[in-house]
Amino acid sequence: MWAALTAGLIFGGAGTAAGGGVIVAPGNNPYAYLGGAPANGFVSPYTPSTLTTTGLVPVNPGYAGWGYGNYNPLLASPYYSYTDPYSGYLHGTAGVIHAQGQFMINLQEANLLKQQVFQARLENRRRALEEYLWERQNTPTLEDQREWLQQLALRRSLNNPPVNEVLSASALNPLLDDLIKHSRTGENGPAIPLGEDVLRGINVSGGRGGNAGLLKNEGRLFWPLALRGPDFQAQRQKLDGLTPEAVSRTRLGDLDSALLADMSKTVEQMRQQLRADLPNLAPSEYIESKRYLAELDDAIKVLGRPDARTFLDQGWIAQGKTVGQLIEYMKEHGLEFAPAVPGDEAAYVALHRALVEYSQATRPPTLVTER
Repeated sequence: MWAALTAGLIFGGAGTAAGGGVIVAPGNNPYAYLGGAPANGFVSPYTPSTLTTTGLVPVNPGYAGWGYGNYNPLLASPYYSYTDPYSGYLHGTAGVIHAQGQFMINLQEANLLKQQVFQARLENRRRALEEYLWERQNTPTLEDQREWLQQLALRRSLNNPPVNEVLSASALNPLLDDLIKHSRTGENGPAIPLGEDVLRGINVSGGRGGNAGLLKNEGRLFWPLALRGPDFQAQRQKLDGLTPEAVSRTRLGDLDSALLADMSKTVEQMRQQLRADLPNLAPSEYIESKRYLAELDDAIKVLGRPDARTFLDQGWIAQGKTVGQLIEYMKEHGLEFAPAVPGDEAAYVALHRALVEYSQATRPPTLVTER
């Protein structure tokens, strides 16, 4: 019967069924929108229906309309889907349980990540400590730097240093310090003689600054050519009178500090005038004059020292017939070489050559590691 009804809906026309035919209401289009559910559109009569599906054929044949209500028992499929009234509650409970479980998983993952971050921090601290210890172990200390600079200065002094470094004694004192250091170990070098003219031209200092080289001739000054001009005449004549007086009074022990202050002020005036005359001077003249004024300042400093009489009485003059004796004398008195003054250049060059020869004969060349 169900198949006949379906066939009648598809292939049948209006009228009553004869011999088992299915009646379709006149004017009823089986492909029209379903009453009460236009969103369903055109549907096939084979489509399963739920309890709310509207049938295509009215219940009361022969009369227009849909019968009693929207329910058509003829077209409703007996296999409609069944809805469990408890499924919504169960699904909600399952969702809550799933969310709770996911929350606990996320919480543990967060704790694990926190521990990983803590471990990473500890690892970074350990590496930072290892880096600090490595740098401290491999970074040269201040003493290492000082020793390295001493070796570098000695190496420079042994390998033909510039003449100006020889005359300023900056190439002599590193050699002297190294030879004094090795003389304590009993190492004796060859007997290299030193002439009297060489020793007279060497200036020494007690290590506290100052140079009495310009005071060797009772304070008589021999000015460079650039300082003999008319622009320096007044200051030059003043110092020519004050310097011998200061030397004489120093020997007597009644030197006045005002005299030294006046001498220093006059030297500064000459230095300012020298800077003003710079455009009119050759570079060599300017350098020579500037160095002479600096040596004159050092001489004034010596006059103000408590041991100035020792300098003037030549108690601290370089002594020794050989290089070895000179080194022993300098070591015993705690002396070092002072810069050369005009006229002492040849003596300083000769002394430097003698010290280099003595050093090379005493010990092998010092190897300096480059940093």
